[in-house]
Amino acid sequence: MAQRRGLVFVSLMISLFITSCVSTHTYEFRVVNRDCNCSRYLIQDAKNRIAYEFTANYSLENDMLTTIKMKVENHSQKVLSFDQARVRVSSKRFGYQYNDKFVPFDPIKIKPGESQEISLVGRADVKEKDEWHLIAGETMTVTIRGIRLGDNEVQIEDVQFVPINPKLEDG
Repeated sequence: MAQRRGLVFVSLMISLFITSCVSTHTYEFRVVNRDCNCSRYLIQDAKNRIAYEFTANYSLENDMLTTIKMKVENHSQKVLSFDQARVRVSSKRFGYQYNDKFVPFDPIKIKPGESQEISLVGRADVKEKDEWHLIAGETMTVTIRGIRLGDNEVQIEDVQFVPINPKLEDG
């Protein structure tokens, strides 16, 4: 019985060690539009009664995995449609698969009074020996075109992101 408990303990320790070796840290992007240098960027389209909130983060272990989240709130009386919308993500230093190309959204409709969170995920292979060098000077720009509110297309400004580099933070 004691031998079995010892074996379970060793197995548990090996599992914890393996899990800690493959854990991935995520870091924030900051939005640098206008006077903002913030982790959450809010755009209020008062004319159309639509609100957009952007956040983004990344992990960097053998490749760059980026997640951009856009929460959209429709306070108008019309349906907000992404059926014809396209998004382009332009990265200055990382070669994402669809870098600088407009890609269609999944068909999304947001009814009056509703909200929805949309996630955009991209992965880029990193071939540089010290991938943290690529983080320095990186700028990622998100451009969205073709969102429709009823019969009209709504405009949304481009959003620029700069990654937080934990190697440059004061410890």
